[in-house]
Amino acid sequence: MDASGIISGQQGNALNLGGQNASDGSRELVDNFQTFVDLLTTQLQNQNPTDPSDPSKFTRQLVNFSQVEQALATNEKLDQVIQGQENNAAASAANFIGQRAEASSDKVQLSDGEATIGYELSSEAAAAQIEITNSDGDVVRTLDAETAAGSHEVTWNGENAAGEALPEGAYNVNVVAEDVAGNSVETSTRAIGEITGFERTGDGVVLKMGSVEVGFDELQSVG
Repeated sequence: MDASGIISGQQGNALNLGGQNASDGSRELVDNFQTFVDLLTTQLQNQNPTDPSDPSKFTRQLVNFSQVEQALATNEKLDQVIQGQENNAAASAANFIGQRAEASSDKVQLSDGEATIGYELSSEAAAAQIEITNSDGDVVRTLDAETAAGSHEVTWNGENAAGEALPEGAYNVNVVAEDVAGNSVETSTRAIGEITGFERTGDGVVLKMGSVEVGFDELQSVG
């Protein structure tokens, strides 16, 4: 193997940083650079005096190494920025624990025999209902909803249509509304309840309302 082979392999692999840890990439760069220098030194010592190596070739390879090093350094800085953002989000989330919050969500948490459902109608409806479904997708309860345009809240007592108490946990909610012409009215739903904790996920920090998870960008109000 010659020095240019080492540098070419490093250039092809190290610049592909999508899934590579920056510190691991830096260690690999150092190892490969040392190998490159060792091979380059050996080649220069043993080159044919009548046919010397072209120094510009090795200069180009050294420039490529520098570019790889800069890319790895940038990747490491990005990792640090992301980690800092996640730490700040976790600190903010910890301050929210125990506070009442509203967040855009199609799920609500049933706790202590009740769940508060928030919903909004974009315009006045002639009829509106709230469908509550379990994790299997079965409708467990249907509630009458307000028909006026705007924001509303309703408390569900946690019972099914037969009056039986359902287990605590997350339930899906969907508001179905129609105007006098039978056209659908646009609706949205909100989770309303106490923030009980937070969790780090692959997508960042999420807040928890019991079993319901919401992102910071879904929060509408806190406190």
